[in-house]
Amino acid sequence: EELPLPPIPAPPLAKVRGFPARSFDAIMLDPPCSALGLRPRLGLEHASLAAVESLPQVQRQLLAVAVELLREGGELLYSTCTITAEECEGNVAHALDRYPELELVDCVPPAPAAGAWEPAGLQLEGLGGPGLPGCGLDDRERMLVRRFDPGAASDLPGFFCAKFRRRRA
Repeated sequence: EELPLPPIPAPPLAKVRGFPARSFDAIMLDPPCSALGLRPRLGLEHASLAAVESLPQVQRQLLAVAVELLREGGELLYSTCTITAEECEGNVAHALDRYPELELVDCVPPAPAAGAWEPAGLQLEGLGGPGLPGCGLDDRERMLVRRFDPGAASDLPGFFCAKFRRRRA
């Protein structure tokens, strides 16, 4: 039996009580997604194709609210635990087209300073890869996002992240 995913409409900004527009320095948006990057598969094996295809629109509604809440100079980290281009690079391209006040910035963490503590065995350098070509991002933009595909040498689940900064007026 196919189970539909519940609709998650974005609240109008007026209904985000206690948070005036442009009041956040940083926002991490991890919206509901198809979770196609997770291993083992947890819970979506009965979701309908229509439900999965509706998720980019839900994510865009949540992005709209996040953009309204982000102050000038603030940063917005967008992440999903999926591998679909529509939910990843497609939403980044949409945000860049729809919100000229946003700029895409590098989400690759900087290398630790010499002598800095690092968790044993953690190597950030070379982790993940650029965004997919042909999904609305140019080559420079593709290098600023990070895509982690399941089954890659890192043995990570699939996920995606992009970081935006709201330009100063």
